[in-house]
Amino acid sequence: MIDLSSIKNILVIKLRYIGDVLLVTPCLQAIKANIPDANVTMVVNRGTEAILHNDLNVDRLVVIDRQSVRDGFFAVMDLRKKTYDLVIDFTDGDRSAIMTRLVRARYRVGYNAECRWRGRCYDQVILSQPEEMHTVNYHLQALKDIGFASGHYSPSVVLGPEENQYARELLLDYGISNEEKIVIIHPGSRWLAKSWFEERYAMVADQLQRFHSVRVLFSGSEKERMRVKKIQEKMLTTSVSIVGQTTILQLAALMKKCTLFLGNDNGPMHIAAAMGLPVVAIFGPTDPKVWGPWGKGHHAIFKNFDCRTCFFSGCNLGEGSCMGAVSVNEVMDAVADCLSADDQKKRSQYA
Repeated sequence: MIDLSSIKNILVIKLRYIGDVLLVTPCLQAIKANIPDANVTMVVNRGTEAILHNDLNVDRLVVIDRQSVRDGFFAVMDLRKKTYDLVIDFTDGDRSAIMTRLVRARYRVGYNAECRWRGRCYDQVILSQPEEMHTVNYHLQALKDIGFASGHYSPSVVLGPEENQYARELLLDYGISNEEKIVIIHPGSRWLAKSWFEERYAMVADQLQRFHSVRVLFSGSEKERMRVKKIQEKMLTTSVSIVGQTTILQLAALMKKCTLFLGNDNGPMHIAAAMGLPVVAIFGPTDPKVWGPWGKGHHAIFKNFDCRTCFFSGCNLGEGSCMGAVSVNEVMDAVADCLSADDQKKRSQYA
């Protein structure tokens, strides 16, 4: 246990992706709840910093380029100007472990799931993640193991008025009114093996618009533009694409105005759940018990294949893969269930 009464300056490191950074925000809440006057510095990869842009639990944000050794070097040199009482590395990676060791600190805490040399960079190594423990609980358990009191915390994205205004105007530009139900589909993923098939997304989108009286809105980054275009070309109905038209925070604001999110295991899925939007998520090589949308009212479709941890950039099994085993009917059943729950909720509000 660490004597938290002597802890003031804390460095938190998470050098991963958007969803990973978001799933650490409950820990930032817990740190401030336990030590209200703590000064928290957080280090993240470039491209993920928007998640923390308005987060009052972070006093200083350090952003580094994941591909740049030079960037990492200068970041360490800058961090070494200050002595930290506690460094918590939530990354479980070599680069972050080296950074943890090089900064000036009284206590260094981190993961070492692979039992490699990087464990020597820490004063206390957190035990490996138990099977079926969600990542949010895993991170919070790490804090508990070093003396922080437990509590109820959830992933959060803090928006400003400018993001909400942008979302309103964007929907108006596409002729979508506040009264319409919107299903936002984000079909992209960092790994091809985690992506459901384009033709099946097209079939689901068509059925949603033809039989459920909703508007389908496709989101994605510029890298996902062609994927969304191919899906729309396979559709029989007309849909709206906002690919490349939103920042992370603008997308989060837009999700607040939607009825349902549909997508793969990706960062936007976690953002949708954090915004209180019901999620239907399609999982393949990752386990939703560990990486699923946080909270209640979500559906995670998962086939639990033996090869699910392969993490190839692609998969040569095609229809027989973990993603290929997920049918259009299964997804539509989950979507219909969420839409029905939303209708019941609205009826109860006006009863």
